[in-house]
Amino acid sequence: MLILFYDIFQDTMSRLTFLYFVFLLVYRIDARIPLASVLLFLFGFAIILVAGNKALAYDLSIYALYFLIVGILLKSTEYIRAKREKIDGNEIKDITPVKEGKQIIPTKKEGQRFLAIVSGKGGVGKTTIAANLGTALSQLDNKVIMMDMDLAMPNLEIITGLKNPPVGLIDVLEGRLELARVTYIGRSGISVIPPGVMLEGYSNENVYKINKLLNEFPLKSDFVILDMPPGREAVEIFSSKIEALLVVNPDKAAVLDAVNMKVLLEKKGVNILGTVINRGSKKDTGWIDEVENALEIPVIAIIPENNIVKRSLDREECFVDADADSPPSREMMHLARKIEQKTN
Repeated sequence: MLILFYDIFQDTMSRLTFLYFVFLLVYRIDARIPLASVLLFLFGFAIILVAGNKALAYDLSIYALYFLIVGILLKSTEYIRAKREKIDGNEIKDITPVKEGKQIIPTKKEGQRFLAIVSGKGGVGKTTIAANLGTALSQLDNKVIMMDMDLAMPNLEIITGLKNPPVGLIDVLEGRLELARVTYIGRSGISVIPPGVMLEGYSNENVYKINKLLNEFPLKSDFVILDMPPGREAVEIFSSKIEALLVVNPDKAAVLDAVNMKVLLEKKGVNILGTVINRGSKKDTGWIDEVENALEIPVIAIIPENNIVKRSLDREECFVDADADSPPSREMMHLARKIEQKTN
């Protein structure tokens, strides 16, 4: 009876191991998973060997060898793919995204500008502003890279048309991939860098790595748009290298939170270019004056409430692309021209 049970167990383990083996290779799972499996099998091997079952211990050692081979293959693949992204061993290739069969034009100027889209509270439409501003700047012949810096609740990849990107910023921070390898081309032809699954969020270690990445940014562009999380969560990554736009809604809570955010940004030496009122109205001059007086920063754009904004969000696209003649699109293009003309 024991012999029959052992044979069934051995046969089942062999089949499961083979299927798992194939799954890891086909889907190119992180090399650390099969390597961790090696340790588990070796641990089991040691326990069973001490228990006196040499046959089963031998089988476990064979399984460990299989997974070691898978881990080495996956790690070698990661290394080869990363090497392809380098020139002369150090410089990373510039991205050449394709839209409708044509390359996006090269950068217009030498300086690369980092523009953070910031809000004091969530729900004000910050990601919508970031995505559409990036699209508008691209339509003005700028090369744009957008980074979703909301590590806990990323949404930028959705509005730019990406579907469950398999890798992201976390793979760069942990040294597995180069930045170009986690840069995708969104629906509007703009380069988008998603955060990936980052459980630790803005830990001290991640803040250090992100600061280093932004200071030594390896990809060329005219603008890097940073879609920031609301509030003070990511304030430690700001520096004088970064410009910012404050996004508010026409309500006092959003403005009061923006005042606190403004103080934090100024302490970090950030150049705040202006305030954007989302879902506002130019006719409400009293409210505009109130916002400017509270923040002591000029209102440089008012994105009006319009059905095209909601319809575009439902279709997971930018309203600047969906309807260039709509009032929100015209105001966004006007904002993009203002941003383009400003210098550090």
